[in-house]
Amino acid sequence: MDTAHKTCHKTCCYVKPDGGTKSDGYANQDGGWRCNVVMWAVPTLPGNMPGNMMATWQCVKNCGACCQLDPADRPDLSDYLSPAELALYLSMVGKDGWCINYDQAERNCRIYDKRPSFCRVQPDTFKQLYNIEPAEMNDFAIECCEQQITGIYGNRSDEMERFYEAVGIESVVIDLTPEVPSDDASEG
Repeated sequence: MDTAHKTCHKTCCYVKPDGGTKSDGYANQDGGWRCNVVMWAVPTLPGNMPGNMMATWQCVKNCGACCQLDPADRPDLSDYLSPAELALYLSMVGKDGWCINYDQAERNCRIYDKRPSFCRVQPDTFKQLYNIEPAEMNDFAIECCEQQITGIYGNRSDEMERFYEAVGIESVVIDLTPEVPSDDASEG
């Protein structure tokens, strides 16, 4: 995993040491994490899409996953935010971990046009915060959104489906449940 991806996982996501997230089917068991996922939505990679279409990042209205700002889930904020930006960030976190400017009922930002730079997905911001080159920003932003939406709503949520549809990623569901032979099959 490259440095930029590690940064994304530490800052945007609820990723456990083994790659599991809070709501993707991983459960704590005796201090460790185990997977108890039965079904999993998997994006079709852009290079494998019909007609070789490329996914293009865009914000999906009425999602708000990025507005979950709980600092406990983003322990390295001071690694990439200036002291002034960090103070502003922390002042925006409500008691429930959501941004105080996020209207949860309407699912939109009340200060969208005047939101701070660290809330913007644009080349100069990603270069400053994560050292992501403009040519890499699209893929990085898609990965960050996938991780954040999974952490907040789940990988098979309506929000994830709307995100995949908006950016042009086709998702499929694969069954990870092992087949159990029936009693009839073993009597042959």
